[in-house]
Order: sequence, then structure tokens, then C-alpha cells
Amino acid sequence: MKRIVTLLALAFCAYAQNDALMKIAAEKAKAETNTIGLDGFVFTRNELVHLSKGSFLGEAAKKNGIATKVANREALPALIAYNAECKKWGVDLIIVPIPAKAVVYPDKLDASLKVKPRIDKHHQAFYKAAKDKGLNLIDVTQLLIDNRDHKDGLMYCKTDSHYSALACQLIATEIAKSIKDKAWYKAAAKVELNEIEESIEINGDLLGQLPEGKTVPEESIKVRRVTDKDGNALEINEESPVILLGDSHTLVYHDGGDMLTTKAGLFDQLAYELKIVPHRFANKGSGATAPRVSLYRKAKKGDFLKKRKVIIWVFTVREFTQSFNGWRANVKLKK
Repeated sequence: MKRIVTLLALAFCAYAQNDALMKIAAEKAKAETNTIGLDGFVFTRNELVHLSKGSFLGEAAKKNGIATKVANREALPALIAYNAECKKWGVDLIIVPIPAKAVVYPDKLDASLKVKPRIDKHHQAFYKAAKDKGLNLIDVTQLLIDNRDHKDGLMYCKTDSHYSALACQLIATEIAKSIKDKAWYKAAAKVELNEIEESIEINGDLLGQLPEGKTVPEESIKVRRVTDKDGNALEINEESPVILLGDSHTLVYHDGGDMLTTKAGLFDQLAYELKIVPHRFANKGSGATAPRVSLYRKAKKGDFLKKRKVIIWVFTVREFTQSFNGWRANVKLKK
């Protein structure tokens, strides 16, 4: 009886906290700028708008999404269709949504919000629906929550919209676990790679839209740079059995420039964990449809798919409601 009462209390707490997050996110999203939270954390307005919307399953997706075509506002049909397309061509699909910073660090958005229990009930409902449809979706939310106070750093940059380089490492390790038991992986050729850790200063992409006159402290993060055995940066491997597909979370810490640095992104960490350098199709703006179209254009001719074994599709959860072009369900892997 005591256990039932405890579970009911936790459920009620989670429900109340979810509602509180939605209301707080909606209020803070009224500003036309990013939101400065506690301890130097900055939250992108786009993320807060997404968190204020609620469900993005079924009819709720059509109401809460912003895609121009209403039919493209719901992600689940697109994920199901693309999974079927991959299966048709003998390729495994792994889906990895990247959670919102405010779900991992809700207490940094508003002191009234608690970290536990999880306050992303709409995302959890979506992930359950996806898994019930047979999708291989890796929910990394709890992984990031459990490591939010990691001795080597945070799971998100305070001043950037992306996860941290350390989070890339943890997520790459998690993804690799679902690949390493495959027969094709055990038989695949591996490469020798080197790694070196260092700290860098960054200017995150959220600093450009702060409230007038407001500033936040500079930020230093740790990165693990991965190179080939001669110390060179890893380049896209067009012959790889592994394809990394997605949005800017597949570019950050690898491409340099406004992607902060090089040799330390998810691309590099996957290579390090698997000892296989991936191919990659990425789009800085949206990972919902554009990178799948790019992959299709490459794969539609010749035997491009013959040597491919797995596609790892990575995108921010913001896209579930905030993708302008939406989730096209008719994108093929190959004709």
C-alpha cells in the first residue's frame, strides 16, 4: 500500500511539474529574445515555444506544429515510413532525438522546477508510441539527466543551443552499444584512432539574441578531439557502412566556425567508439526532411546502398513542433 501511495505521489508530482514547465516556457517565450536563466544558462526561444505546446501525436501535432503543410506536422508517420524504407533495403535505422536543455536543466530555467521526476511527458508518450510501432529509438534523456552534474562538465553548453561535447561522447557510447553486437560490425574493418582532451573557450549561438543590455559570463568546455593515427582530422568516409543523418547536432564540434570547434563532435565520437568513420548527411537548419532528401539523391543511382548497414538519425526534439518544412513521410531511401 505504501508503495502505491508513493507511486501515486510521484505521478502527481510529475503531472504538476509538466504543467508548470509548459506554463513557464509559454510565458518566457513571449519575449522575442532568448531567455537568461539561472547560473549563466541561456535558453533558446524556439525550444521554449516547443515545450509550451504539449502533445505532438496525432491530431495534436496538426494543431501544435508550424509546418506549412498540415500533413507534414506529425513526425511519427514519417519515422515509421522511413524505418520501413530502410528495412526494404536491408539497412537498420536508429533514431536519436536530442532532448531540450530545459528538460535536463529545468531548475536553471526557473527555480521552482525540479529535475526529478522527468518533466517531458509528451516526449515520453511519443517515444512509447514509436517503440510500439517497432522503431529503434534511443531515448537519451535519462542518460543526460543522470550525468547533468558530471565531473568533467555539463550536458549542455550554457550559452549555446546544442548539447556539450561531453554529451556527444556519452551519446556516441550509447549508440555504439546497439551496433557492436551486430554480425556485420564484428566482421567490419576497423581503423586506429587517437584522442586528446583539452578545454576550450566558446561563444555560443544564443549570445546574439539576448535581452538588450544583458550579458552572461564566458564559457569554457572540455572536448575530446579524435584524429586518425597520424593526427589528422577525420573526413567523411563515403565507403562507410555507418551513415550519420541529421541536423546541426551532427555538425557541432566537428565543422568548426559557428559550429564551435573541430574533431570533437558526434561524428568523431561515433568513429572513436566504433573504430569506423561514418558517412554523413547533415543540414544545419533542420534534420526532419532535408538530410533524408540529400541521402536519397546520393543513393538513387548505382549501388550506393549495397555496403550500408545502419543509419543513425539525430535531431533536436524542437523539430517535433517547430520544423517549418515538416516531416515528409514520402521520402524514399532509393527508387
